[in-house]
Amino acid sequence: MSKTLKEIYKHCYKCGGNLHETEIHSFKCKSCGNETFIDPSIGVMGIIENDNGQILMIERAKDPFKGTWDVPAGFVDVNDENAEATIKREAREEVGVEIDELKYLGSYMHTYEFKGVTKPHISIVFTGKLKSNEISMDKAEIMNAQFISKDKIPFEKIGFPHVKLALEEFINKK
Repeated sequence: MSKTLKEIYKHCYKCGGNLHETEIHSFKCKSCGNETFIDPSIGVMGIIENDNGQILMIERAKDPFKGTWDVPAGFVDVNDENAEATIKREAREEVGVEIDELKYLGSYMHTYEFKGVTKPHISIVFTGKLKSNEISMDKAEIMNAQFISKDKIPFEKIGFPHVKLALEEFINKK
């Protein structure tokens, strides 16, 4: 069973003292007064179209949601210049594609469960265009990658609810 960060954070990382939850979504150490906030992790996702208006979809090879459909996505790395650089990096790493014409679509606050821990997460969504239709999958990350017409997207096989919402928002804006 998954635990939230609130259930896991019991001791101060500075002095080891006991933590208590404050009214502002943080934990304060009873011994040294250090305050720790429960900040969301940050990810990006790309709704990437080819010249025919089809969307690049991937089938996940790893948990969470192994075997379900998704779009290229990943966590913002401390070495990434910004969120736009992150989605470009993730698209290169996962499917070997270069993208341009990035536009901000929206963001979604949700939870992300991984290895028994559920934490707050925000996904920043971009749309973009492929520079080329050549795909080179990272088999450790992806089982399948396809260009799918907007009217054929397998919504029932998408694991992350925020991915469904973002795709629906994108399609309805067109």
